[in-house]
Amino acid sequence: MKTPINLLGTGLGLAAMLAGGLAHAAVFTFDPDTPGINAGDDISTAFTGVTLSTLSSGAVFASEFTLAPTGSLLFAWKNGGFLDDHWGRKDAPTLQADFVGFLAHTVSIDYLSDLGEVVLEAFDSNNIHLGTVVGTPDFDVQTLTFTTGGSDLIQRVWISVRHAPGADMGLLDHLVAYSNIPEPAPTAIVAALGLGGLAGWRCLKRRA
Repeated sequence: MKTPINLLGTGLGLAAMLAGGLAHAAVFTFDPDTPGINAGDDISTAFTGVTLSTLSSGAVFASEFTLAPTGSLLFAWKNGGFLDDHWGRKDAPTLQADFVGFLAHTVSIDYLSDLGEVVLEAFDSNNIHLGTVVGTPDFDVQTLTFTTGGSDLIQRVWISVRHAPGADMGLLDHLVAYSNIPEPAPTAIVAALGLGGLAGWRCLKRRA
């Protein structure tokens, strides 16, 4: 006959199995070339899971450019009365991405920059600065990546291109976030414990 301790063990085993099934890695891709997006569109809230903006509280747009790092559309900002996809200008803002409904452990963005360094800063849900990575200028497409090492902490990132005299190009495209979600809900664990206990009780009843 199983003891109550063994019954509890059965329930915990089922809970662990259920939790393992619910927790998995997710990849969120925010790309202006997503079907349905056209050049000139305001894409600040076009993607599920992120809100895009600039530190000057401006909107973010999709712009078409032959040198786009990925596809033909890339991130742009409103410079006076026209769209500007060069984030390396002296007066260019910083691209901000706020993740909605999840925290990320790794964030990357594709870029192309003639002379200016590309900077990615990451912040947690309390707006505490987690760290900074800097990408060197390169006229070939590069990917700049920040990672926390596996824990989901990142809620916001800032991406900017440092202006260099005689240069203003700094193309930003294809933002990707990696997250360990969803976390197992407490109610799911309780349900698993209940199922384990019920299975054990039925086993005991059959043996009685």
